[in-house]
Amino acid sequence: TRLLASLGRIEALEVIFKENSDRVLDQGPLSQMWSRTREAYAMMRVRPEIAYRCGTFAMANVGRVLYGEQVNPRPLWREPSPPVGFTLAALTDFSLKHNLNLVAVHRGESLDLVVPSVVHWAQDHYAAIVEQVGDLYKVVDPTFGEPVWLEAEAINAEASGYLLVHAQQVPAGWRVVPAAEAAQVVGRGYYNTECDDCDQRCETCPCPPSDQSKQDKKDRDDGNRDDDQDSRPDPGCADCQFIEASSGMVTWSVSEPYINLWLADRPMSYQPSRGPRVECKLRHKQRDESAGGIPNATSFGKGVNCSWLSYVQVSASQLVSYGTGPAYVFLPGGGKSSFQFQSGVNPTATDYFNQARLKHTIVGGQVTKLELLRPDRSKLGSR
Repeated sequence: TRLLASLGRIEALEVIFKENSDRVLDQGPLSQMWSRTREAYAMMRVRPEIAYRCGTFAMANVGRVLYGEQVNPRPLWREPSPPVGFTLAALTDFSLKHNLNLVAVHRGESLDLVVPSVVHWAQDHYAAIVEQVGDLYKVVDPTFGEPVWLEAEAINAEASGYLLVHAQQVPAGWRVVPAAEAAQVVGRGYYNTECDDCDQRCETCPCPPSDQSKQDKKDRDDGNRDDDQDSRPDPGCADCQFIEASSGMVTWSVSEPYINLWLADRPMSYQPSRGPRVECKLRHKQRDESAGGIPNATSFGKGVNCSWLSYVQVSASQLVSYGTGPAYVFLPGGGKSSFQFQSGVNPTATDYFNQARLKHTIVGGQVTKLELLRPDRSKLGSR
């Protein structure tokens, strides 16, 4: 159902929802996926003018590649979409309106690709091809979340043959599409703007550390603190948005602006004779589809995050061969950090949402180490 929503298939979704109106799912990740799809369906019915903007989003991405900071994407983002989505003719008109100099073309039997370009999929949807590294093409499609790197064969298998390219980059043998034909080519897709993965917890305890807790930590590390003085964990400080549970009862909180319900528990906690307190923290986030769901990985069950467990997903072969590709770190406190490695000698990528950096080490043609560097100078390592 999520793919259908991403492609704007409101008619197919209506049939599915009617046939499964009484169905009870797992009350966990599957239920959240189902609920989010229903929300997307409602948005497409009530406000189609903001639901089918994959075409203008793709144009904005291509414009930024062609003209850099000279292109302001916001006016394109604000163009209201009709209930059937944008036609190729409408996108051509927007190109003239916003001075992008893009033309609608059809490549015929050719399998060549132009970078950058707006590609029209056979499923009546638009995306942007913005970069090429070796045999891989970077495709940006906001309705599917993160950018992906695809081979030309995969793109050609799904493309309809229609593209928007710069007027000076039209390959020989490609034909310019007349307005009447371009008016028959449509694309639509719902862009989900809610980033539940971005709803994350700060792992510093407290967050940020209070002056007293800093001194307590120093005393414990130096061995000068008597455990009998205070055996409880620091509950946080006045500046911290969330004061979570100590050992005992579960506490709850609602994050803003995500309006996500969080449950927090510390089933085990103790103070060693020297050093910081050792605590096992468990957190449940209402809209969290990835927690505990990583195949072949240890977990506390679906929907539960543990402060002692973190995972990373990366295409090692792509990283070694091309130096590019995405990497995803499932954080111990909940949420996911997304990174995009760029081709070149820089082995570090940055998640600008939380300012974390991911560094990779390649030895002997293999990725031997991944290290997450946090803004507070703490590190998480994966080998």
